[in-house]
Amino acid sequence: MFMAAIGVPFGALLGTLGGFLGTGGGTFAIPLLVLFAAYDQKAAQGTALVMVVTNVLYALLKYRKKGSFDMNTAIILAVSGSVTSALASLWALSLSSETLKTGYGIFLIMLSAFIAVTRNRKLVAGHLDARWAFLPGALGGVSLGLFGVGGAMLAVPLLVMFYGQSQVRAQGLGLALALPGCMISLLQYGYYGHVHWALGLTLAVGGLLGVPAGVHLAHKVQEKTLILSFCILLIIAGLLVILK
Repeated sequence: MFMAAIGVPFGALLGTLGGFLGTGGGTFAIPLLVLFAAYDQKAAQGTALVMVVTNVLYALLKYRKKGSFDMNTAIILAVSGSVTSALASLWALSLSSETLKTGYGIFLIMLSAFIAVTRNRKLVAGHLDARWAFLPGALGGVSLGLFGVGGAMLAVPLLVMFYGQSQVRAQGLGLALALPGCMISLLQYGYYGHVHWALGLTLAVGGLLGVPAGVHLAHKVQEKTLILSFCILLIIAGLLVILK
């Protein structure tokens, strides 16, 4: 009851952080729920997904309105990501919360290194065939299914490096990938009773209030500062989850 009561301001803080770093807030909601609300890993991932689905949908509509991504590529990403996300969710639900928690911590640290190395690097000058977009979609779907987050963060650097996408267009495509995968994962976690809906919904309301402030702040800060801040926070969150 106490956590549900503070869900809106807590969600607003996470939404601001997520908008600032381009994650939607779920990446940091999960370790905070584990550390401070004494949730097991499955309940933390399931509950955070309520907020993540809402924030991703909100952001995706904004990107779509601006025409920031190609719809054909977005559909391919979404379909391939949905398939692997559904399979990975079943795998995650079969694991113990302790195993999942350790894996999540390691994933955050490795993700930090991946983003630091690949951010904004382009290895191709033109656009590759959109049909090959199923590869980053499938990889992103696995992380979404296992941990409830990370699909877009894996797919976006790959789309920039190997598909010739600009950062803005890649982020829009990453959101298109994340939405169906997150929705499938949320339904599966909810079916098995790993979602605390009252807290999840209040976090979602707060997240919607906080995201615009975070996005505005992100445009005031140099990109190198954003990347450094994001990577440091990922490492801290990963270590806290592992060492708890």
